[in-house]
Amino acid sequence: MREIHNDADFADFLVASEVGVLHVASTWWPPRDQSEALLRELVVHMEPDASVASVNADECVELCDKLDVRSVPAILVFQQTLEVRRFLGVHVPAEIVRLAVANMLSAAFAEATGRPQASRRSRLNDGASLFCDLPGQRLAGFFVCDLPQLNLDQARWLAGQTKDVFLTHLTTLPPPIAHVLAAHCRVLSFPRVRKLEAETAYILGEFRGQALVLDGLRSISAETAGLLSDQRHRRVTASGILSLSGVRRISPLAAQALSLHLGELILDGLVELAPKVAANLAQHRGFVLSLGGLSAIYEETARCLAQYPGTLRMTGLRTISNCAADELFENRGQLELYDYRELSSYARERLRRILCIRSLGR
Repeated sequence: MREIHNDADFADFLVASEVGVLHVASTWWPPRDQSEALLRELVVHMEPDASVASVNADECVELCDKLDVRSVPAILVFQQTLEVRRFLGVHVPAEIVRLAVANMLSAAFAEATGRPQASRRSRLNDGASLFCDLPGQRLAGFFVCDLPQLNLDQARWLAGQTKDVFLTHLTTLPPPIAHVLAAHCRVLSFPRVRKLEAETAYILGEFRGQALVLDGLRSISAETAGLLSDQRHRRVTASGILSLSGVRRISPLAAQALSLHLGELILDGLVELAPKVAANLAQHRGFVLSLGGLSAIYEETARCLAQYPGTLRMTGLRTISNCAADELFENRGQLELYDYRELSSYARERLRRILCIRSLGR
């Protein structure tokens, strides 16, 4: 990992590799320990596949202005010198950042070579004579595989070889495959699985790893939400991430079922939030509720969300009415926004107490 102190350092960083990850933070900001722990995890898993660098926002004021970094902590991902992703807030999951980087590296490999991924032959860990021809490669700590389907032998091989699996092109997830992967893996990502069978959802509900990413789902029924969440509800402790960022709308019943999830719940695809849905999501038992797709929030919805006791991440928010700010002022937890300078002066003063990010204030 390198430290960036000026524009020249930043330029060298951009050309150092295909993908670069820039961590922007402030040394005196109270949550810096948590932010530094995230940086260390990114370094361990990403290098040398991607370059990782850190910037002190207090020392590099002009550089932060050029990058339009308005609050810290922030993570910027660059590909071929261009910024392609940005993650904001104290509670950004390292697994989600790593998935984004692994996806970019995989796409770059396919474009450069004209083929998806290198084929690997490896013996199953149980000592069987069967060999698996499985196209894939290790990127950012993940085994990235682009097969549209897996058979049971391939799933067993994957589970024996790695704990973090990113199946970029898998479109269906039969229960036996889900069972093998969920029983042995730590992080699972299925970005193209559009629908889950009831049995598959039940199996994934018992997944005890760090992160389950189902961003390929465009909608989620109350039944599926319940099956994904109920088993977790029976656990004493949980810190796993459930990401459903592809879901655009959600019913009150589905929101009620998802609220039973005990870890971080990511619903960044939601672009609108009815008060009944907000009220049910506010009952979420986990420590972080991410609603990064919302651009505006109004009084009734804000009143419901203010009951959430954890960290409410709304980094896409640009409009908050004064009445909504009054409601959020009574928030039982904390609030993460992208840049509260865009709000009215009244809203800024009301929300300053509960913000857990630092606006750079320039």
